[in-house]
Amino acid sequence: MSSIVRWELFGEAIVNTITGVIYMMWPHLLMDPILRQDLKSDPRRREVAHELARWFGSMVAAQAVLMVFGVWGRMSAHMRRPIYWSLLAGELLFTPVFCSFVLRFGIWNWMSAGTLAILIAIALFRCVCLFLRPHWFGDQDIALYPVNKTR
Repeated sequence: MSSIVRWELFGEAIVNTITGVIYMMWPHLLMDPILRQDLKSDPRRREVAHELARWFGSMVAAQAVLMVFGVWGRMSAHMRRPIYWSLLAGELLFTPVFCSFVLRFGIWNWMSAGTLAILIAIALFRCVCLFLRPHWFGDQDIALYPVNKTR
């Protein structure tokens, strides 16, 4: 049985891989619109912000590996729920860190507000899947251990 969460994880793995590569290869495209002008003019501070973006990009790309485990494999249906919990925890921890970064070193514009809106929307979708629509995981009809019918 195919599940909604399985296809969502597949799409999110592709998007995370592309986003992670963009953050790692071209951090100025994503960081410069958020940084304050005084930080853009100082090359050392700007380089630190770009290195943070590269670090974040590597973490986002590494999450794609976790998502692939929820799509394919023998135990993938049973792994989707723990994967969703770990991804939700990461988003709930990253959101205040991102807000703090923007408040201290950046400006609120379309880029920072859009990033925050995407983070909140994805976290809300994960909450809906975990609490309101658990059948979307597709694991309700799969037994974790085979039943021995000879006893």
